[in-house]
Amino acid sequence: MFAVNLAGFKKSGKTTLALELGAELARRGVPAAAAKCTHHPALDRGSADSDRLFAAYGQCAALAGSETQVTWSGQRYLADLLPLLDCQVLVVEGCKTLGWLPRIILPRTLEEARELSPELALGAFGPVEVPGLPRLADAAAVADAVL
Repeated sequence: MFAVNLAGFKKSGKTTLALELGAELARRGVPAAAAKCTHHPALDRGSADSDRLFAAYGQCAALAGSETQVTWSGQRYLADLLPLLDCQVLVVEGCKTLGWLPRIILPRTLEEARELSPELALGAFGPVEVPGLPRLADAAAVADAVL
């Protein structure tokens, strides 16, 4: 399994890119699942972003500060869920402080880029050129970088 973290601040385009990447991987015949990290105390299944991710991917897990969407009580960690997912690529939306997955960063400024651990990045998506990182212009380029 390959995993990639789409890391950015609120309203940076993470969910949109996750949806486009999922569609691109499906076009290529690559089985994918998604995981969404949230800082909300309860899972936001009623929100537009979460519902769109759950609809777009055949498998999806949501991780919150105090709950995990896979019907366990108590907090679980992403590493605990990996054996349960049947996919070739796991797209992790959010979790910008997660320091062990390769990532695509979605910075809106160079200052944000520095805060998004560019040393873990495969590339940068969006309008900001980040020195030392390839600029990924679309979901196909992101899929190429991940695969």
